[in-house]
Amino acid sequence: ILPGVEITARCEGLPDGEIHIVGVGLNPFHVPLRKALTRIRVAKAKRFNALTKTLQERYPQLKAQLFAMTRPGSELQKWDVVRTLVALHAADSEREAKRSIVDPIWRELEADIPIPILNVDEVCQLIRQAGGVAIWAHPHESVTELDPERLAHWLRQFKQAGLDGVEAHRSKLS
Repeated sequence: ILPGVEITARCEGLPDGEIHIVGVGLNPFHVPLRKALTRIRVAKAKRFNALTKTLQERYPQLKAQLFAMTRPGSELQKWDVVRTLVALHAADSEREAKRSIVDPIWRELEADIPIPILNVDEVCQLIRQAGGVAIWAHPHESVTELDPERLAHWLRQFKQAGLDGVEAHRSKLS
């Protein structure tokens, strides 16, 4: 079993402005990597708490639903909130709930609770320093509107930044 981590990296020029990079085969005790991940995790937890508080004010029944989903030793994620909003009929689909309800609030909270997002080259460098390889996770989500030439452009850019590989297939069922 190889240790790994998925990290969001900033990438100006892509539709969402970010990509996900998976680091595989790395040393999970590498101090600089752990420090960077801790800073990100703490900031995300603060913003997530503010997000759920805001949503609970708008959708009072959300609190009981999220509480029922909480399991010892686990943390709720944004997608748990998205799915719950759909179950509560606040949105017709997960995509709609994420884009029209959750994402706008998440962005509003950005000024008060910033999350440190590293650039692609910084993420690749951290992963490599920790002894791992850096893989662009689910690129189809980042480049859905881009033609093959644009995809090739981004692959060249990311390779120069230290990227080692690209996820080629991602099944929703696996």
